[in-house]
Amino acid sequence: MLSVHPGDSIILSGTNTSSGQSSQGQDIAILIDPYGNVFDSGDGSPVAGTRVTLIDAATGQPATVFGDDGVSIYPSSMIVGSTITDSSGAVYKYDAGDYRFPFARPGTYRLLVETPAPYTVPSKASAAELAGLIDSHGEPFEIVAASYGASFILNSPAPVRIDVPADRPGIGLTVSKTASAQQAAPGDAVQYKIDVRNNDPTRSTGALTITDLVPVELRLRKDTVRYKGVKHPFTASPDGRTLTFMVPALPGGGSGVISYLLEVRPDAAPGMAINRARAVDARGTTGPEADAAVRIVRESLGDRMTIIGRITDGGCTVDDKAANGVVGVRVMLEDGSFAVTDIEGRYHFEGVMPGLHVVQIDPASLPEGQTPADCVRNARSAGSAISRFVEGQGGALLRADFRTTAGENLARASNTHAQRVKPVSDAEAAGANRDWLADQTPTIAWLFPDTGFNPRTKAVRVAIRHLPGQTVKLTSNGKPVEPLSFEGTSKNGLGTVAVSLWRDRDRLWRHQFHRRSA
Repeated sequence: MLSVHPGDSIILSGTNTSSGQSSQGQDIAILIDPYGNVFDSGDGSPVAGTRVTLIDAATGQPATVFGDDGVSIYPSSMIVGSTITDSSGAVYKYDAGDYRFPFARPGTYRLLVETPAPYTVPSKASAAELAGLIDSHGEPFEIVAASYGASFILNSPAPVRIDVPADRPGIGLTVSKTASAQQAAPGDAVQYKIDVRNNDPTRSTGALTITDLVPVELRLRKDTVRYKGVKHPFTASPDGRTLTFMVPALPGGGSGVISYLLEVRPDAAPGMAINRARAVDARGTTGPEADAAVRIVRESLGDRMTIIGRITDGGCTVDDKAANGVVGVRVMLEDGSFAVTDIEGRYHFEGVMPGLHVVQIDPASLPEGQTPADCVRNARSAGSAISRFVEGQGGALLRADFRTTAGENLARASNTHAQRVKPVSDAEAAGANRDWLADQTPTIAWLFPDTGFNPRTKAVRVAIRHLPGQTVKLTSNGKPVEPLSFEGTSKNGLGTVAVSLWRDRDRLWRHQFHRRSA
C-alpha cells in the first residue's frame, strides 16, 4: 500500500520477469478539491438556490468530477447547501451557501454561477469592500479572481477555496440637497450639502458614486469639498460642470454628507440656478434625483427700473406742462410700496423689479374738491382714472401721470369719519416679543402670520401650535425650509401645549403635522 497526498504525482513502471524487459513508466496525477461559498455581498448571508457548475476551460463543457473515493462520478453541477449523492451511493451534505467538487484532475477551470433573482454575478464589490464579512463558520471569505468568473488552475496539492459574492439591489437610497442661501449675487459663496441615506436597515450599500451637475452660473471652490467633515477627493469634467464623488459603502441605515462651496460667477445672469445631484452604489441601487435652487440677483441700476410721474389738476383740457401739481397725494404699487407727491405733484419709485406693475393713486388723499380724471383712455388705464399698468425691463425709466378735475370727491367724503389707526411698531407687526403660549388650548393651529398678513421685511416669523410629542414639518413651495430657520419648540407650564417657531425669507408656506413614533 502506497500513501500519497492529494495533488501528489507518482510514476508506475514494471519489469517482465520472463523477458527481463521494463515497461514504460506512466505518470498518474492525483485529484484536487475545489470548494467555496456563494454569499450576499451586502451582509455575507448565504444565497440559497444558487447553482454552481464546474466548467473545463479547455472544452467549455462541464468538467469530470470524482467523489471522495477518487473513482465514483460526482455531479459537475450542484445547488449550494444541498445534499448530493455520487455514483457509488455516497451522500454529501452541505451547509447553506456551500458548494464542493470533491476531486477534479489538474487543469484550467472556471465556475458557472447561476443565482436566483434578484441576485446578480459577478459582483461589483471589490475584495477590500468584502473584507469585513464572515461566513457561517465564522471565517473570512476567500476572494480571488475566480470569484468574479475568471479561470483558475488546479495544480497544487492543497484544496482550492473560491468564495463567490453575489449582488442584490438594496431597498433604495434617499438623496437630499440643500443650499445655505436662497439668493446670491456675483462673488457670493453658497454652501451646498448632499445627504445620501441608506434606506435598508440591515444591509450595507456598495461603494457610492455621487454625481453633481453644477449650474453654469456657479463654479466650485476646489479646496472646500468635504465628506463627513473631512477633506475628500473628487473629479470634475473638463468644463467643470459635472462633479463626481466616490465615497465608501454606507452601513445599514447609515448616511453620509458631501459639502462644498460654489461661487457665483461675475458674469452670472440673474434668475434661478438649479443644482442637481444623484447617487448610485456599485450594485446599481439608486435614489431619486435631488436639487437645490438659488436665485441669482444683480444689485445694479441696470437690473432694476424706475417709475416716475406727476399728478396735475385742471382736467384733460389743460396742458399738463402748464397745469399745477397736486401735492400730498399718495401713490402706490401693487406690493404696498407708496410715495407721496411733492409740491410740484411729482413722485418716483426707484429699484423696481423688472416686469408688469400697477401704479395707483389713493383718491382719498386728493384735496377737497378734486376728483380723478381719466384722460388716457387706453389699455394702460383699463378704464380707470386712478390706476395705470406699467411694464419694463432692467434699466428702464417709465412714466405714469395722473390728472384731476374739479368735482365732488366721493372717496374723500366717505373717508371723512374714518379714524386713523395707531400704527404698530415693526417688531410688533413681525410678532416679536409675543407670548405664544398665553391662553392657548391644546389643539393644532396656525398662529402666525394671519391671513392677509403684509410683511414689512423679507424675514417672516411662523408660529404653529401643536401638542407635545408632535413635530411640525414646514415646507415652502413643496420643499423643506432651511433647518437653520427653526428657532425651537416651547411648552407651557402644564405640558399640554407646544409652539414651534421659524424665521425665514420666504413668504409662502404650507404645513403638515407628523406625530413622533414612540
